Amino acid sequence: PLYATGSEFAWHEKAWEQGRTPPAASARAGYADVPAFVRATRDVLSGPAYRAAPDDETRAALLFGPAKGTPTACIGRCCSLNLCRLTTLGTLEFRRFHASLDADLLTRWAHFCCCFVECFRRTAEGLLPMFDAGVGGNAGDEATGLAWLVRAQEEATPAQLMREMDGWVDASTADYFMQDSGALP
Repeated sequence: PLYATGSEFAWHEKAWEQGRTPPAASARAGYADVPAFVRATRDVLSGPAYRAAPDDETRAALLFGPAKGTPTACIGRCCSLNLCRLTTLGTLEFRRFHASLDADLLTRWAHFCCCFVECFRRTAEGLLPMFDAGVGGNAGDEATGLAWLVRAQEEATPAQLMREMDGWVDASTADYFMQDSGALP
C-alpha cells in the first residue's frame, strides 16, 4: 500500500510510546491512504457535480472541502502536506521540517514553501496523469495513475525541482537547500 507521510508519532501516543503506531494503523482508521485519495479525486473529476460546478470555488470545495466524502478526507490533516484548510483558510500546511532555532534557516524554509505554492499553483495540469479519469480524453486506470506518481517521485531530483522553480525561489535559498540535500558540494 501507498501511504502519505505524516508525523513520526501519532497524536494519541504517550510521550514514552511515540513511534510505535505503524502507518498502516492510520490508514486503517481512514487516513493517509494515497490510493483512496487518488480514487476519490478521479471520481470527483469525472463526476457530473464537478462538470456542472459554476465556479472554481465550488470545484475546490468538491475536492478539498471539509465534507466527509471529499478526497482530502482520505488523507486527513496529519500528513506532510495538509490540504484540509484549503477551502476554509485558503492555505496549504507544510508539515515536514525538522525543529530548529536557526532564524535564517526557518526564514529560508518559509520562503521556499511560499515560492513552491506560487510556482506550481497554476500548473496543476502536470498532476493530471495521476487523476486522469477521462479528463482530456486520456483515461487510465487507478493503478496506472498511482504507478505514474511512484515513478515521478522516484525520478524527481532536487536539481530538477530548483530548475522548475527558477525565478521564484531566491538563488541563495536554492543553493542552501541544494547543498543541504547533497546535490551540491
